Amino acid sequence: MKIKGPGFPGPLPPQPAPRPGPLPWPPGTRLDARVTAARDGTLTLSIGGRTVQVELRDLSPPLAEALREAAGGTGRPFAAGDLLQVRAGRRAGRPALELVEHIPAPARLAAPALSEVLPRQGPLGPLLANLHALATSGPDRPSLPPPVRAAVERVLALLPRAPALRDPQVLARALARSGVFLEHGLQRLAAAADRDMHPQAVTARRETVETDLRLALERLAAALRQAAGRPAPAAPPPSGAPRPLPGGHLPASPAPARQPPGAAPDRQAAGGAPRPPLTPGPRAMPTVRGLENTQAVLGELLRQTEQATARIRTHQLTMAQEVPRPSWLLELPVRQPDGIDVFGLRIERDEPGQAGGRSGHAWRVKLRFELDALGPVEAHITLAGGAVSVHFGTGDEATGELFRHHLDALHRRLAEAGLAVGRLSCRCGLAPPAPGGDGPLLDDHA
Repeated sequence: MKIKGPGFPGPLPPQPAPRPGPLPWPPGTRLDARVTAARDGTLTLSIGGRTVQVELRDLSPPLAEALREAAGGTGRPFAAGDLLQVRAGRRAGRPALELVEHIPAPARLAAPALSEVLPRQGPLGPLLANLHALATSGPDRPSLPPPVRAAVERVLALLPRAPALRDPQVLARALARSGVFLEHGLQRLAAAADRDMHPQAVTARRETVETDLRLALERLAAALRQAAGRPAPAAPPPSGAPRPLPGGHLPASPAPARQPPGAAPDRQAAGGAPRPPLTPGPRAMPTVRGLENTQAVLGELLRQTEQATARIRTHQLTMAQEVPRPSWLLELPVRQPDGIDVFGLRIERDEPGQAGGRSGHAWRVKLRFELDALGPVEAHITLAGGAVSVHFGTGDEATGELFRHHLDALHRRLAEAGLAVGRLSCRCGLAPPAPGGDGPLLDDHA
């Protein structure tokens, strides 16, 4: 076992290799480790912020045999990004690590899970249009069982209203509760309980989970199945099935099904599985008003709810494949007086040195939406070096002219918010412009 200390800036004279020493944890201590490298009979682990190189002789037999297979080319049980739970102990009188649990890296599990869940996904728009119609129509609206009606109202109550999103804190909460971070919220809630945190902190984390959109949709699906007399979906097989991991990227995968209408993939993702479109397009029209009876309404709502939850899961699995540069991919439904619009977002962060020579991190956001009065619109936003740049792309020339007319007002608003303003532009066409010069970084991956 070798322990490497932190790096130092600038060149240093050659130093002797560190001598192996005892593992710095008492026997019986359980540790969470992340594999950063596995080669040449050695595992490099990150444990509690400490980088530890563990040799074969410092491993218990299950770990040692697996590592021998990896080094010999007969298998690859470990890879960078894998999570291990290990227990400190002794072997042949020496400190050793015993494997308790091995969780492959999210990207390794995401591709097969994505290929299963993708055919089940569909846009959120049709479901939200029907839920809005059921909540706002008059006496002739379809009759729903009380549990279903309550679940519908619960989903609608969680959707933010457009004026409220001008508040950054409201927007941040809406993004956190959009469904793609559900497992992460559950883990934070469990950690708060395990660490005996202050009751207010536990309550805040519980509220985040209870107001999560995907959880509300899954509860709506359960109420619809019960009302329609349909069985719950079968549990995923125990072997090879995705499992919850830190970051909340690996939900259970439903069985494959026929690709639903309107669910055309955007492009190929890692592992050969196509991605979902970033946004579902124009506002959908409700379809439940023309159905003959309550059972038909329940069946239509159940189909659309299952598609919507599968879509959120697809985004989670797509996020899990975004290596080495992670991104957040989600869709945000927004309530308007006359309906519900869906905004697609992709948020990325570049590491220092990747942002066109600028120092520090660079944040990039792609926003896509389609409103009746504007048509399809994309906004590419970059924050780098303390300066924000925005490029708009529109599908309609009149919309482009409208946006160009208000660029000066946008410049003033950004400056009033305390931001240095870089380049602001707008053109007709949804393809991102080629980055160059002092313009924004817009090489998008959505």
